Amino acid sequence: MAPVSRKRDTSALPSNYLMACLLLLVAETPSHGYELLDRARELLPVPLDGGRLYRQLRTMEHDGLVASSWKGSGSGPDRRVYLLTAGGRARLQGIAEALAEAEVRIDAYLSRLARVPGRRSAAA
Repeated sequence: MAPVSRKRDTSALPSNYLMACLLLLVAETPSHGYELLDRARELLPVPLDGGRLYRQLRTMEHDGLVASSWKGSGSGPDRRVYLLTAGGRARLQGIAEALAEAEVRIDAYLSRLARVPGRRSAAA
């Protein structure tokens, strides 16, 4: 019998998790889309496609969270580079504060979950 494939359930993530990740990545260093796509892998639980990334960046730019400008690459076509705005910095700070508060509740949840009788470990 073939092993059952477990699809990663991402429904517990906040709906704005992608935006939060992109704000953090752009805050670390202004980047173009392909760089963000590559760097987002370590933060996102599932692969991110380019179309979704660029739609999110356009929305963030429209909302005043990031700004973009065209930069010459020297070895290919010009690239649109995204940088954080003051509004994006404020939103990032708000997200950080909310996550710190949520961390306490998540730790309490996981601690209680670990004590549920008959529960299999996550590694099983």
